[in-house]
Amino acid sequence: MLKKGFTLIELLVTITIIGMLATLSLFALQNARVQGRDAQRKANLETIRSAIEFRRADCGTYPATMPAVAAVWDGQGCNTNVYVQARPGDPQSPTRLYLYTPGAGNLTYSVCAALEEAPATACTGIPGCGGACGVACNYCVINP
Repeated sequence: MLKKGFTLIELLVTITIIGMLATLSLFALQNARVQGRDAQRKANLETIRSAIEFRRADCGTYPATMPAVAAVWDGQGCNTNVYVQARPGDPQSPTRLYLYTPGAGNLTYSVCAALEEAPATACTGIPGCGGACGVACNYCVINP
């Protein structure tokens, strides 16, 4: 008599292999998501830095504050120029934030964020970047 089908052991081995592959894929996908959010944070900080520098070129000083997330970033009373149509926020906002700290006399600044994968060199010693970005800030951009 000829039997058709798979044995129980064959099925268990196949299910175990598929389960292991699915688990590995989930870990790889999660890591890619973390790296993607960190790349977005870095790009957002560069956009913010550009807006701050353009405003300084027009007005002579750095702004005292950043506008709210998604708000238009304009000259803030100095002029009517628009630097960013909608200020970017952290991909995990409102859990994580960007921290803007103007320096003395609005002649310097720092903008800090909390990356999920800590960078090789943290932003220790930069004024305003030891604060809370939702969690501890560990990536900063400063005036050039």
